[in-house]
Amino acid sequence: MAGALAFAGVLAGCGDDVTVAPNPSITLTPPSATIQVGQTVTFSATVQGLSNKTVTWASDNQAKATVDANGKVTAVAAGSATITATASDPSVKASAVVTVNAVNKGVSKVEISPNTAILKQGEGAWKYIAGSAAFELAYVLLLGAAYVAAPLSVFYPIARGLAPVLILVIAVLALNAETSATQAVGVCAVGAGILLVRGRKPDRAGTLFGLAIAATIAGYTLIDNTGVTLADPLAYLEAVMVGPALVTAAVVAVRRGRPALRAGFRKETLLIAPLTLAPYALTLYALRLSPAAPVAAVRETSVVFVTVLAALMLKERVSPWRAAGAAVVVMGVILLVV
Repeated sequence: MAGALAFAGVLAGCGDDVTVAPNPSITLTPPSATIQVGQTVTFSATVQGLSNKTVTWASDNQAKATVDANGKVTAVAAGSATITATASDPSVKASAVVTVNAVNKGVSKVEISPNTAILKQGEGAWKYIAGSAAFELAYVLLLGAAYVAAPLSVFYPIARGLAPVLILVIAVLALNAETSATQAVGVCAVGAGILLVRGRKPDRAGTLFGLAIAATIAGYTLIDNTGVTLADPLAYLEAVMVGPALVTAAVVAVRRGRPALRAGFRKETLLIAPLTLAPYALTLYALRLSPAAPVAAVRETSVVFVTVLAALMLKERVSPWRAAGAAVVVMGVILLVV
């Protein structure tokens, strides 16, 4: 009995020297944040239970807010992003939600009467409107020239397929956006599809027009991704398209004369005009909810439809390789969304 009591005493004495280590964890300060477009906030991470106190930072929505290696978050566009700090042990992490509000300098309202339309616009959106209008003008002029000088089934798949790839590359390189293996496969698929569309005897004009048009699409889409958060999408679209419409009309009048310009005002024109604006108006609304790359990618699924119509209505020679290339481009574009 005495031996048992002595053994218990030894155990009790040993218990006094035992220190229980806390469970590994990370605490973020502040726990959340709300900032405006263009503003920054810096998070700090307190690591417990690990000897290595370093953490890595990541944002799940780089189109709305980016974060650097020191936990400094920069607001890019209205929306929200989850900022995550991960310890040296990948299973130990903590997250905070950053809400980004638009700067209150956008369109206040649009008033339309039977004869006039009044746009009340703050300073915030004008630079984006000007930049987008410049790319839209280049897009319209290049597209018009391509319709005349190159096969639609060549330049259109290249232009529409390459645009989301350019947007993704720019977002990764310039905006520190994250990418995935699936998106990398999508980029390769688009590249392979473009090679198939070009064929063994590539149409030089169609290829060059496709590359140039893709650059303009990527340009105005990236600009609009931020600009549309500062204005009502319909008012923003109207403001962007006024300049390109006037300049394009002037170009037609100078190159082909006023009779050609007057000939363009037909019933067909009045029917087609809303159909050209409506799709991109919907795109602008989508850009307020999602990053630019997936929105652009979904939009470019029209490649297959245009290739089929080019064969049926324009009587272009669309080889099996070219048709397969258009389909591969679409599959690659879909992978960019995943």
